[in-house]
Amino acid sequence: MVKIANSLGFIRVESIPAINLAGAFCLMWKWDVRLNVVNVFNGMFEALVWDDQESKWWNLFSVYGPPYEHERGSFWNKLNSLVDNCVEPWVVIGDLNCIANGEEKQGGRRVTQGDLRWLNDFLDNSGGVDLRCTGCKFTWHNKRFNGGLIRERLDRAIAATDWVNSYPNAGVLNFPISVSDHAPILLDSSMFRSKGFIPFRFYEAWSKIDSCKETIEDAWCSVGSDSTKNLLQNLDNTRRSLQSWKKKHFNDLESIITSLEKRLQWIQCQSSSVDLCMEEREIQLRLEEAWKKKEEVWRQKSREVWLKLGDRNSKFFHAAATIRRRRN
Repeated sequence: MVKIANSLGFIRVESIPAINLAGAFCLMWKWDVRLNVVNVFNGMFEALVWDDQESKWWNLFSVYGPPYEHERGSFWNKLNSLVDNCVEPWVVIGDLNCIANGEEKQGGRRVTQGDLRWLNDFLDNSGGVDLRCTGCKFTWHNKRFNGGLIRERLDRAIAATDWVNSYPNAGVLNFPISVSDHAPILLDSSMFRSKGFIPFRFYEAWSKIDSCKETIEDAWCSVGSDSTKNLLQNLDNTRRSLQSWKKKHFNDLESIITSLEKRLQWIQCQSSSVDLCMEEREIQLRLEEAWKKKEEVWRQKSREVWLKLGDRNSKFFHAAATIRRRRN
């Protein structure tokens, strides 16, 4: 598991081993994240996370809720007890394997009160708040595109009111369901804050492409007696030229991925039909091909291993199956 975590750019990892083919669960974090794992339970990590900007700790519960009814009682009782004893603000995030209302399920048998009781009881008892989410309506499906497709919102983040007060702009982004039967979700403590100005970023891999070097050489043409003025002018010329160069060489593939992701998100918010199920499966295959192609392009042109440990804020590497989200 450590090798896998490192290949994804994570330095630290805690894991719960699988039992036969099920039950494996892990928590990964990067070197610049100050996180202390407090407890490891079956299907649950409890950790303390330090926020440098707020200068305080908060509790993180990364969980995998049991899918079997006979196991849910002990799981939810344990989680209730843990959050009740928290001194710091807390957040629960993960696959809870529960829904809160009938709108969070599409297809399959009718939703009963028994399906809703565990999550709603936890919200009532803990006073937790189901954080706002954007993106896809559902986070899981059973992949039965030829008939019997079921979709549910099983993955979410729930926070204590004092955590919400500390992070009023926090939210959750639900990505499209593509590679797995679950969609990735992203908890962003500043999701609804105005992004403001997005600065230009130059990626090292660009320098390995001959046309990029030629673009820089052509743009670096300002000469004169004032060296400071020349430098600023050349930097501005280079920035503008590289932005045009990037659109020409990379945006075609990015626009294809963006278009496919938007269509996939739209489909996964609709009532299921045979035609939409077939289209969803086709889009997933096309997305997989597009991601592989993009990876091959970067491998070929960078000639480096930076792909494995590269900048995870880039549009492609931010998530395995994504609606790309700018984080600058």
